[in-house]
Amino acid sequence: GWVSDLPPAERDREIASLEAELREAKRHCQVESWLIRRYINSRPNDEDRQLLRMRYIEGLSLKEIGEEMCLDLSVVGKKLKKITQ
Repeated sequence: GWVSDLPPAERDREIASLEAELREAKRHCQVESWLIRRYINSRPNDEDRQLLRMRYIEGLSLKEIGEEMCLDLSVVGKKLKKITQ
């Protein structure tokens, strides 16, 4: 790659810079994940929390959520839209 073509001192600076960017991105993701989980856990309705977890933490599709919860795809979409408005 392009980093290996750089002189050693410049390569080391570039690697350090990239590592710092990765640490910051990781920290940002951790904060976002915490905020999402906090929001989900604040919902008073068990079904709402389950839908939100399945969609935004587990990353399931609406179809997969519907199959798991025995709900029609359109019902899942409507419920999520209502919850997140």
